[in-house]
Amino acid sequence: MENQDKVISLEDWIDLFWQFQEEDIKYFQNLVSTQKSFEPEEILKNIKERVNMRKVFYQFYKHLSKKDFSSDPSGEIEQKLSALFYREEMITRMINKVLELLSIMVGVEEQKILFEVPINPPVFH
Repeated sequence: MENQDKVISLEDWIDLFWQFQEEDIKYFQNLVSTQKSFEPEEILKNIKERVNMRKVFYQFYKHLSKKDFSSDPSGEIEQKLSALFYREEMITRMINKVLELLSIMVGVEEQKILFEVPINPPVFH
Protein backbone atom coordinates (compact mmCIF):
# COMPACT_ATOMS: atom_id res chain seq x y z
CA MET A 1 0.00 0.00 0.00
CA GLU A 2 1.44 3.35 -1.05
CA ASN A 3 1.77 6.20 1.40
CA GLN A 4 0.07 9.23 -0.10
CA ASP A 5 0.60 12.81 0.98
CA LYS A 6 -2.49 14.35 2.48
CA VAL A 7 -3.58 17.66 1.08
CA ILE A 8 -4.23 20.07 3.90
CA SER A 9 -7.01 22.61 3.57
CA LEU A 10 -6.98 26.13 4.91
CA GLU A 11 -9.49 25.09 7.58
CA ASP A 12 -7.29 22.14 8.60
CA TRP A 13 -4.33 24.50 8.89
CA ILE A 14 -6.35 26.92 11.00
CA ASP A 15 -7.40 24.13 13.37
CA LEU A 16 -3.86 22.76 13.68
CA PHE A 17 -2.27 26.16 14.22
CA TRP A 18 -4.98 27.07 16.75
CA GLN A 19 -4.09 23.93 18.74
CA PHE A 20 -0.41 24.82 18.52
CA GLN A 21 -1.17 28.29 19.86
CA GLU A 22 -3.17 26.74 22.70
CA GLU A 23 -0.06 24.77 23.67
CA ASP A 24 1.94 28.02 23.69
CA ILE A 25 -0.62 29.75 25.88
CA LYS A 26 -0.58 26.84 28.34
CA TYR A 27 3.22 26.81 28.34
CA PHE A 28 3.42 30.51 29.23
CA GLN A 29 0.68 30.18 31.85
CA ASN A 30 2.60 27.31 33.45
CA LEU A 31 5.83 29.27 33.23
CA VAL A 32 4.30 32.12 35.21
CA SER A 33 2.26 30.09 37.69
CA THR A 34 4.57 27.17 38.44
CA GLN A 35 6.55 26.75 41.62
CA LYS A 36 9.35 24.96 39.78
CA SER A 37 12.81 26.49 39.61
CA PHE A 38 13.39 28.94 36.79
CA GLU A 39 15.79 27.45 34.23
CA PRO A 40 16.64 30.05 31.52
CA GLU A 41 18.43 27.50 29.32
CA GLU A 42 15.42 25.17 29.32
CA ILE A 43 13.04 28.04 28.59
CA LEU A 44 15.23 29.22 25.73
CA LYS A 45 15.38 25.70 24.29
CA ASN A 46 11.58 25.41 24.43
CA ILE A 47 11.08 28.81 22.81
CA LYS A 48 13.51 27.96 20.00
CA GLU A 49 11.65 24.71 19.33
CA ARG A 50 8.31 26.54 19.29
CA VAL A 51 9.67 29.24 16.96
CA ASN A 52 11.02 26.59 14.58
CA MET A 53 7.63 24.89 14.55
CA ARG A 54 6.03 28.26 13.80
CA LYS A 55 8.25 28.58 10.75
CA VAL A 56 6.85 25.28 9.49
CA PHE A 57 3.29 26.53 9.98
CA TYR A 58 4.16 29.79 8.18
CA GLN A 59 5.60 27.85 5.23
CA PHE A 60 2.48 25.71 4.98
CA TYR A 61 0.30 28.81 5.02
CA LYS A 62 2.21 30.36 2.12
CA HIS A 63 1.42 27.32 -0.02
CA LEU A 64 -2.19 26.74 0.94
CA SER A 65 -4.93 27.26 -1.59
CA LYS A 66 -6.88 30.39 -0.85
CA LYS A 67 -9.88 29.16 -2.86
CA ASP A 68 -11.61 28.39 0.46
CA PHE A 69 -12.29 32.12 0.80
CA SER A 70 -14.51 32.14 -2.28
CA SER A 71 -16.49 29.16 -0.98
CA ASP A 72 -17.08 30.89 2.37
CA PRO A 73 -19.76 33.55 1.81
CA SER A 74 -20.46 33.80 5.56
CA GLY A 75 -16.90 34.95 6.18
CA GLU A 76 -16.35 32.31 8.86
CA ILE A 77 -12.88 31.36 7.58
CA GLU A 78 -11.84 35.00 7.43
CA GLN A 79 -13.06 35.51 11.02
CA LYS A 80 -11.12 32.46 12.21
CA LEU A 81 -7.99 33.69 10.45
CA SER A 82 -8.36 37.14 12.00
CA ALA A 83 -8.64 35.62 15.47
CA LEU A 84 -5.71 33.32 14.77
CA PHE A 85 -3.50 36.18 13.57
CA TYR A 86 -4.44 38.32 16.57
CA ARG A 87 -3.48 35.46 18.91
CA GLU A 88 -0.24 34.98 16.99
CA GLU A 89 0.63 38.63 17.43
CA MET A 90 -0.01 38.38 21.19
CA ILE A 91 2.03 35.17 21.49
CA THR A 92 4.89 36.74 19.51
CA ARG A 93 4.87 39.72 21.88
CA MET A 94 4.94 37.33 24.83
CA ILE A 95 7.89 35.44 23.35
CA ASN A 96 9.76 38.69 22.80
CA LYS A 97 9.10 39.79 26.39
CA VAL A 98 10.32 36.47 27.76
CA LEU A 99 13.45 36.74 25.60
CA GLU A 100 14.05 40.26 26.93
CA LEU A 101 13.75 39.00 30.50
CA LEU A 102 16.04 36.08 29.82
CA SER A 103 18.64 38.38 28.27
CA ILE A 104 18.68 40.38 31.51
CA MET A 105 19.00 37.24 33.63
CA VAL A 106 21.81 35.51 31.74
CA GLY A 107 25.37 36.57 30.95
CA VAL A 108 26.49 38.66 28.00
CA GLU A 109 27.64 35.57 26.06
CA GLU A 110 24.23 33.96 26.36
CA GLN A 111 22.54 37.20 25.32
CA LYS A 112 23.93 36.80 21.81
CA ILE A 113 22.34 33.37 21.54
CA LEU A 114 18.97 34.58 22.83
CA PHE A 115 18.40 37.09 20.10
CA GLU A 116 19.37 34.71 17.34
CA VAL A 117 15.84 33.35 17.61
CA PRO A 118 14.13 35.04 14.65
CA ILE A 119 10.46 35.68 15.15
CA ASN A 120 9.14 36.80 11.81
CA PRO A 121 5.48 36.05 11.41
CA PRO A 122 4.39 35.68 7.82
CA VAL A 123 2.63 38.45 6.02
CA PHE A 124 -1.00 37.37 5.89
CA HIS A 125 -3.33 38.64 3.19
